[in-house]
Amino acid sequence: MAIGAGDKYWEDARLPGVIKHGILRRYLPLYLARTSKPKGFAVHLDGYAGRGFHADGTPGSAGLVINFARERLALDGTIYALRFYEKDKDNYAHLAKHVAEARAAGVDAEATLGDVLSGLDDVLSLAEESSLFMFLDPCGIGLPFETVVESLNRPRRNDWPPTEVLLNFSLEAVRRIGGALAANAAPRSTLQRLDGALGGDWWQQFYVDGYSDGVDELILDEYCSRLSRSTDMVISAVPVRRAPTHKPIYYLVFATRNHRGFWNFSNATAKSVEEWWQRNDAVEANAGNGQLGLWEPPRRPTLDDVENTAYIAIAANITKLLESHDRIVVGDHAIDVLGDYFGSVGEKVVRRSVRYLNEQGLTPSTGAGQRTEAIVVERC
Repeated sequence: MAIGAGDKYWEDARLPGVIKHGILRRYLPLYLARTSKPKGFAVHLDGYAGRGFHADGTPGSAGLVINFARERLALDGTIYALRFYEKDKDNYAHLAKHVAEARAAGVDAEATLGDVLSGLDDVLSLAEESSLFMFLDPCGIGLPFETVVESLNRPRRNDWPPTEVLLNFSLEAVRRIGGALAANAAPRSTLQRLDGALGGDWWQQFYVDGYSDGVDELILDEYCSRLSRSTDMVISAVPVRRAPTHKPIYYLVFATRNHRGFWNFSNATAKSVEEWWQRNDAVEANAGNGQLGLWEPPRRPTLDDVENTAYIAIAANITKLLESHDRIVVGDHAIDVLGDYFGSVGEKVVRRSVRYLNEQGLTPSTGAGQRTEAIVVERC
């Protein structure tokens, strides 16, 4: 979390954080474990770390990685260097206690009271020969676009060391500032801050004729395209809502140069979205108690229906790939294999797709055995 998250937020883990923390809980350990193998070392940056843990003991973003770092250190001695930045003094005071406990247990963790920009060069130097994962989750406008690009384009040889980022793209901030711009009521300083975060004033043209519904997502799409072109990375964006019928309040933008990273992030997202639905169902059911049967649950997609459609579409994607390849490893073609179902279905659906192709006599591969991402599919 970031500055601006008050005591009420930290009382318990709230619904909008389920997807965010679910992705971190599932994907970050995998990334750090795999990329730390050459040196037994990896670096993680949380630029807006918050308190680390909620009052009920549920870990926030910082707490999740602290717990994992302690477990991994005890397991095999792998060291994860954790660097946390937090501008709010109250949040920092809580965070510092947890970091001190982690350090006492041997974890290489540091918390700094201040802006992440002040320590970014130090973190990049620390990770000069090691993998780096950056989690940037501000409340509102984030880091300057050029700073993000420069960090992701840090020197590397033969694709090493790897760098990935998960950042919060605040649609609420864009809507608020864009609406003010359309009404000629936006302070110049605010416009300049958003110009910096988006990499120029190009976004302002979307509000020339006033504010219109959906323009925020167009700006997000262009931002992701510009980030991809500037870094030569694969970009995906996951919407986060307060409730199923609400507009997204922000998107989690993920960037990687590794197709396996894209593959595993998609699987982590699918599981986290399903967890979010389950949590939402529980919250809504509780809210409906005592309503004399008038309450109706929110309309949600049926997972079975989605999967029944997805496996046919993914099978078609694999078939198309086999037109130009004698064999493929599905995890090496994550974008083309998953297609429109990125982040919507889990790996079991891909196995089902391969099994379906086998039953149709289109591949000798059965989809059985090994990790799903490593499944080899051959042309008959």
